[in-house]
Amino acid sequence: MNILCPQCHSSIALDQNSMILTCGNCGLKTDLSGVGTYHGMGSIPFYRDLTGEVIGLYELTELIGIGGMGIVYKARNIEDNSIAALKALTYNHLHKDEFIARFEREAKALKKLEHPNIVKVLESGRQDDIYYIVTEYLEGENLLNYLRTKTPDKKEILRIVIRVCDAIGFAHSQGIIHRDIKPANIIISDEVKVLDFGLAQITGSDTQITALTRSDMAMGTLNYLSPEQRLNAKTIDERSDVYSIGVVLYEMLTGSLPMGMFKLPGRINKKSGRRLDRIVEKCLNASPAQRYHSVKELAEDLTELYEYVPVRKGFIRWTSIALAVLITFMFYYFFSGPEIIKGINKDASYKKMEIDSDILKILPEKLTHEMTDPHLAPETKEKEKASKVSKKEVMKK
Repeated sequence: MNILCPQCHSSIALDQNSMILTCGNCGLKTDLSGVGTYHGMGSIPFYRDLTGEVIGLYELTELIGIGGMGIVYKARNIEDNSIAALKALTYNHLHKDEFIARFEREAKALKKLEHPNIVKVLESGRQDDIYYIVTEYLEGENLLNYLRTKTPDKKEILRIVIRVCDAIGFAHSQGIIHRDIKPANIIISDEVKVLDFGLAQITGSDTQITALTRSDMAMGTLNYLSPEQRLNAKTIDERSDVYSIGVVLYEMLTGSLPMGMFKLPGRINKKSGRRLDRIVEKCLNASPAQRYHSVKELAEDLTELYEYVPVRKGFIRWTSIALAVLITFMFYYFFSGPEIIKGINKDASYKKMEIDSDILKILPEKLTHEMTDPHLAPETKEKEKASKVSKKEVMKK
């Protein structure tokens, strides 16, 4: 039997002769009297190390994670060598009917959900005292670890959250409310996948399953719960999941959680923008009636923002300058243009007169006379002809 170290998550083998165990990796001392209760950094689950064992058709090859209800192994199908993930109920909860029923409820919920953004269930069952669910194996990391090492831009944040909305919206259409949406339950791989429906509420006529949630029980991870879910997890609807998605979106934009009178993302991250601020504010409204009424409505607003192509500031600046110059020119021309044109025509006529007077000064007197009095020119030509005729007659005589 083993427990998981609350600090470094290393496996610690139980010592029957001691109630205090020391982690060989980080040196943390763990008091076994706190097992199954809140113990500083979280609850300490018992689990058996099943690595190497065969459950159903799957050989467990590697421990890859542990949660509040189950421990997850990488598994190999012994028939076709395909890789899957096998989740087994932790030892703390093995003999508690309530947790066994919740574990089986997760399997039932996931079998109803065939969606590209929801982890796919391959099979589920029980072998001896081991309750298990086999799902597709996802290469990648959960959003919690993703945000520790990467800083996604606004476009990538919107893409991830839209995929989460698609998954949860489909679950809602099948009568299933997730109730535990948080970064640790979102896997970033080739596609965004939502997992861990262990706390899902199945609405409808299944009173046996719905009755597993007591009216005085607040289930889920506290920082991501809607106000109404903290008070009564049994009476919530899909707007509670809207709130949780809003918390995840806020955390991705700011790196912090919306606590108390929180600042809008745009006050912390200038690249967030007012439109995204309004979306977040609507998701995180304390009153369910003031939130988005469905995840589909939220997804529509996020998609519209994702597909919006912003106009570049430089383009706006130079376009404004060009328009200002054009308007100024048109305004000036409208009021001063006619006067300018009259002045140009007047100057042109003066210049023409000056040129004509200069030409007259250099031309012969006769031609000048004809140019100044053009109506006299034909008479002069007639006289010249007459004189020529008279000279010919004189010569003949």
